[in-house]
Amino acid sequence: MRSKRPSLIGSTAAALATLLLASSCAQHAKVVAPEIVSERLKFLRDGETTQREVLDRLGDPSHFFERDHVVVYLMHEDYYGRLSVGPGNVKENDPLYHLVIQFTSDGAMERHSLIRLQ
Repeated sequence: MRSKRPSLIGSTAAALATLLLASSCAQHAKVVAPEIVSERLKFLRDGETTQREVLDRLGDPSHFFERDHVVVYLMHEDYYGRLSVGPGNVKENDPLYHLVIQFTSDGAMERHSLIRLQ
């Protein structure tokens, strides 16, 4: 009988993303519309972008979950609307985000969400 491991990973990742959303609600979290995310982070394409590409472009994530199948990046938006990874040179009023990315067991990006925290 074949193991149900991939579906367990997907279920756990979905639960984790929900937990991140719920825990961020105290900070007035809001999921950014997918079309806006696609415009701002053009290289992120579900089913195409690899985990290696993400690491090369964004560096090490803030958090790893599920044996690196789910990663979270802290991002901020500057005055000009550019997104940057990490706290960097965050100004007091710069919006903060969590970029949550889920990967398949073979390293392809399965899905991603950008969550505004402020």
